[in-house]
Order: sequence, then C-alpha cells, then structure tokens
Amino acid sequence: MKIQYQKQSYIDIPVSALFSLSKSIATLKDLKCKVCGSDYRVEMHHIKKMGDLKPTTRYVDKLMAKAQRKQIPLCRDCHMKHHHEN
Repeated sequence: MKIQYQKQSYIDIPVSALFSLSKSIATLKDLKCKVCGSDYRVEMHHIKKMGDLKPTTRYVDKLMAKAQRKQIPLCRDCHMKHHHEN
C-alpha cells in the first residue's frame, strides 16, 4: 500500500511575528486597506460565497467582485464601517 503525501504550504512571516499575538497575518504581510490605503490594523474581510456579494449597493463588495476574490484586506475602521452599513 502506497501513501501519498501532499506538499504543505507555509506562510513566509518573520520569526518575531511568531511571538506577536496581537498582529494579523494581513498586517504582517504589509497589506494595505483596499478602501483607504491605510496600513494600520489591517484585517482580512471574507465571505463564504461570491453570491453573497451586493456590488451594486456596497463599495467593498464591488471591489471584491471586481477582483473575483472572497477576501479583501481592510483596516479596522473600514472593516467595521462595512459591517455596520445598511
């Protein structure tokens, strides 16, 4: 019987980040907010399905639909604003 192993993928982050529990991967990878361009407290906004997007009424959804991505980096302020939109 043969067992096939899949190659594991790793995220390339600095060793100091391993001891920094307060920083997200988005911040550690120097991502910037797609709405305002800030690099302070960047988080990843994500959805489950592309069908959940409302690009005609929500700006962040429009950016995600245009990029055809289910996640997008947003600073904490823009992320909270997005979640509290009507």
